Amino acid sequence: MPRSTPIHPVPRRRLATITTSVLVGLAALTIAPAAYAASVTAVAVAAPADVTVGDNFAVTVTVAGSADLFAYEAEVEFDESVITFVPDSDEYPDGGFGAAAASTDSVALTYTRLGSSPGLAGDLIIATLEFTAVAEGDAALSVPTLTLVGTDGVATAFTDVTVDAVMVAEPTPPTPTPTTPPVTEGGGGGGNSPTDKIDGDLASTGGSTEMVGVLIGAALAAIAAGVVLFARRARKGAVR
Repeated sequence: MPRSTPIHPVPRRRLATITTSVLVGLAALTIAPAAYAASVTAVAVAAPADVTVGDNFAVTVTVAGSADLFAYEAEVEFDESVITFVPDSDEYPDGGFGAAAASTDSVALTYTRLGSSPGLAGDLIIATLEFTAVAEGDAALSVPTLTLVGTDGVATAFTDVTVDAVMVAEPTPPTPTPTTPPVTEGGGGGGNSPTDKIDGDLASTGGSTEMVGVLIGAALAAIAAGVVLFARRARKGAVR
């Protein structure tokens, strides 16, 4: 009959040491792929060359030659008397979370990748913002502070940022629409006006009435002469 080997309990101190070693090993495996510092070769702010008062337009913050960019903090400054930031218009690269905190003349941006996502690399648009042109003028956009963070958690400040400006112009006033003058009925050169027509009718009517009076008077005179002549003839016949 085989003899059983007794199982001896592991001392607590030794068990704690083994557990700690396993955790350290797992942590090392987790951190090993992310052992690079974030870096970029250039940062730029891009905006339209000119816009019109009342227009909305996009502004982008771009980086060139980025490596292991896991998170960043940036501040975008602008001239609030010429342009204003549109709240909740900020957009960021996929696979992360970003937020914007706006003040009177600047917007503070914060972005980070999520979980075990790798850091970003290459030429990227790291933020897109929307602004509204509110007055005529030249509005400069700048990024005075930019901090890059790699997957190793090390932060690196970047100050060489290319700034851009946008020229805002007043809107062009609308061109007045020409109006067509009303057309008078019976128009045409040399035509009689309604007043002339009425006066003419009245004059014509007056002339016709006078003529009729003359004719009637002549007829009455002829009748009277005939009556007299007839009476004379009758009298002469009676004398005979």
